[in-house]
Amino acid sequence: MCLLIGLAACSRTSLDLDGLKLKGMALTPGLSPQEVVHVMGPPEEEGRSPRRFLRPPRLYMKYYRQGIEIAFDSEGRQYDPVSARFVRAYIFLRPEARYAAFSGKITHGINGQWDLRRLEKALGPPERTQTVGSELEWTYWEKRQFQLVFIAETSTRELKALMILRRDRDRPK
Repeated sequence: MCLLIGLAACSRTSLDLDGLKLKGMALTPGLSPQEVVHVMGPPEEEGRSPRRFLRPPRLYMKYYRQGIEIAFDSEGRQYDPVSARFVRAYIFLRPEARYAAFSGKITHGINGQWDLRRLEKALGPPERTQTVGSELEWTYWEKRQFQLVFIAETSTRELKALMILRRDRDRPK
């Protein structure tokens, strides 16, 4: 009985931080843009950035109404869909610019109404913290393949976004 309740609860979770799944899609380095489109539909906008010094070219898939931006990098001088690798998912917990707030359920009940103190009660102390301009970053899973970086406003300490980052983000070639 408990197993059925547990499975039902997991299936309703739109963002599973423990299993790193977004809408049932596993966030792995092998995740392709085509798989994202299959699960989430076509993005409302796509953007590309060229290769810069050591940073590879990137594709940004923007889902404004869902509050999600997913980025892929690739090898070479121009973006190459064949070598594309998942690099980051940016989840907006509060509306910002054209992005709506993410409306799905997140494991541990995390949402945009939380502050950093409540986040620490749910996940424990972060492995690293830093201030970047007017934002605070609380990083979990510092040494794993993917890092969770919660972003909060410095003034209120309330969560505004979550980044799920591939740890080896830069692939010099």
